[in-house]
Amino acid sequence: MLKALCEGSFKRRNELEAIVWKTNFSLWTGVVLSAWALHNNAVHLGFGSLFFALVIPLQSYVVHCFNTSIQQAVSFAMAYLHELEKMVGIEQPLSRSTRRTQLLRWHLVEVGPTALLVVAAIKLVW
Repeated sequence: MLKALCEGSFKRRNELEAIVWKTNFSLWTGVVLSAWALHNNAVHLGFGSLFFALVIPLQSYVVHCFNTSIQQAVSFAMAYLHELEKMVGIEQPLSRSTRRTQLLRWHLVEVGPTALLVVAAIKLVW
Protein backbone atom coordinates (compact mmCIF):
# COMPACT_ATOMS: atom_id res chain seq x y z
CA MET A 1 0.00 0.00 0.00
CA LEU A 2 2.80 2.45 0.87
CA LYS A 3 4.53 1.61 -2.41
CA ALA A 4 1.36 2.46 -4.35
CA LEU A 5 1.00 5.75 -2.46
CA CYS A 6 4.64 6.61 -3.19
CA GLU A 7 4.26 5.82 -6.89
CA GLY A 8 1.03 7.82 -7.04
CA SER A 9 2.71 10.85 -5.51
CA PHE A 10 5.58 10.71 -7.99
CA LYS A 11 3.10 10.29 -10.85
CA ARG A 12 1.23 13.40 -9.65
CA ARG A 13 4.53 15.29 -9.52
CA ASN A 14 5.35 14.32 -13.09
CA GLU A 15 1.90 15.37 -14.31
CA LEU A 16 2.13 18.75 -12.56
CA GLU A 17 5.62 19.34 -13.90
CA ALA A 18 4.44 18.61 -17.45
CA ILE A 19 1.59 21.12 -17.05
CA VAL A 20 3.98 23.78 -15.75
CA TRP A 21 6.36 23.41 -18.68
CA LYS A 22 3.53 23.43 -21.23
CA THR A 23 2.18 26.58 -19.60
CA ASN A 24 5.62 28.22 -19.63
CA PHE A 25 6.27 27.44 -23.28
CA SER A 26 2.80 28.71 -24.21
CA LEU A 27 3.41 31.92 -22.31
CA TRP A 28 6.84 32.44 -23.86
CA THR A 29 5.41 31.84 -27.33
CA GLY A 30 2.57 34.27 -26.63
CA VAL A 31 4.95 37.01 -25.49
CA VAL A 32 7.18 36.59 -28.55
CA LEU A 33 4.29 36.45 -31.04
CA SER A 34 2.42 39.41 -29.56
CA ALA A 35 5.59 41.51 -29.43
CA TRP A 36 6.37 40.66 -33.03
CA ALA A 37 2.80 41.44 -34.13
CA LEU A 38 2.82 44.78 -32.30
CA HIS A 39 6.25 45.60 -33.73
CA ASN A 40 4.99 45.02 -37.27
CA ASN A 41 1.76 47.01 -36.66
CA ALA A 42 3.47 50.41 -37.09
CA VAL A 43 1.47 51.80 -34.15
CA HIS A 44 3.76 53.39 -31.59
CA LEU A 45 2.70 52.10 -28.18
CA GLY A 46 5.41 53.63 -26.00
CA PHE A 47 4.30 53.27 -22.40
CA GLY A 48 1.58 50.81 -23.47
CA SER A 49 4.28 48.26 -24.14
CA LEU A 50 4.95 48.18 -20.40
CA PHE A 51 1.84 45.99 -20.09
CA PHE A 52 4.18 43.15 -21.05
CA ALA A 53 5.71 43.56 -17.59
CA LEU A 54 2.44 42.33 -16.05
CA VAL A 55 3.25 38.88 -17.40
CA ILE A 56 6.08 38.43 -14.88
CA PRO A 57 4.03 38.68 -11.64
CA LEU A 58 1.26 36.58 -13.18
CA GLN A 59 3.67 33.83 -14.16
CA SER A 60 5.45 34.13 -10.83
CA TYR A 61 2.18 33.42 -9.01
CA VAL A 62 1.33 30.46 -11.24
CA VAL A 63 4.85 29.03 -10.92
CA HIS A 64 4.70 29.37 -7.14
CA CYS A 65 1.32 27.61 -6.92
CA PHE A 66 2.32 24.73 -9.18
CA ASN A 67 5.77 24.26 -7.69
CA THR A 68 4.38 24.28 -4.16
CA SER A 69 2.04 21.48 -5.22
CA ILE A 70 4.91 19.62 -6.86
CA GLN A 71 7.00 19.97 -3.71
CA GLN A 72 4.12 18.65 -1.58
CA ALA A 73 3.78 15.62 -3.85
CA VAL A 74 7.51 14.93 -3.52
CA SER A 75 7.36 15.38 0.26
CA PHE A 76 4.48 12.91 0.48
CA ALA A 77 6.32 10.42 -1.72
CA MET A 78 9.49 10.71 0.33
CA ALA A 79 7.53 10.27 3.58
CA TYR A 80 5.88 7.13 2.19
CA LEU A 81 9.24 5.85 0.98
CA HIS A 82 10.78 6.53 4.40
CA GLU A 83 8.00 4.59 6.13
CA LEU A 84 8.44 1.74 3.65
CA GLU A 85 12.19 1.66 4.36
CA LYS A 86 11.49 1.56 8.10
CA MET A 87 9.18 -1.42 7.61
CA VAL A 88 11.78 -3.28 5.55
CA GLY A 89 14.61 -2.37 7.93
CA ILE A 90 16.82 -0.26 5.68
CA GLU A 91 15.96 3.12 7.16
CA GLN A 92 18.10 6.01 5.95
CA PRO A 93 18.09 9.59 7.22
CA LEU A 94 15.76 11.98 5.40
CA SER A 95 17.30 14.62 3.17
CA ARG A 96 16.98 18.10 4.63
CA SER A 97 16.97 20.21 1.47
CA THR A 98 14.84 23.25 2.02
CA ARG A 99 11.65 23.88 0.11
CA ARG A 100 12.45 27.58 -0.07
CA THR A 101 15.73 26.95 -1.93
CA GLN A 102 14.02 24.65 -4.40
CA LEU A 103 11.19 27.11 -5.02
CA LEU A 104 13.67 29.95 -5.59
CA ARG A 105 15.60 27.76 -8.01
CA TRP A 106 12.40 26.99 -9.94
CA HIS A 107 11.47 30.67 -10.04
CA LEU A 108 14.85 31.48 -11.53
CA VAL A 109 14.59 28.72 -14.14
CA GLU A 110 10.99 29.42 -15.16
CA VAL A 111 10.50 33.15 -14.60
CA GLY A 112 14.02 34.16 -15.70
CA PRO A 113 13.45 33.47 -19.41
CA THR A 114 10.10 35.25 -19.19
CA ALA A 115 11.79 38.35 -17.76
CA LEU A 116 14.33 38.32 -20.61
CA LEU A 117 11.58 37.91 -23.23
CA VAL A 118 9.50 40.69 -21.65
CA VAL A 119 12.47 43.08 -21.68
CA ALA A 120 13.12 42.21 -25.33
CA ALA A 121 9.42 42.65 -26.17
CA ILE A 122 9.24 46.06 -24.50
CA LYS A 123 12.39 47.17 -26.31
CA LEU A 124 11.04 45.86 -29.64
CA VAL A 125 7.59 47.44 -29.30
CA TRP A 126 8.73 50.72 -27.72
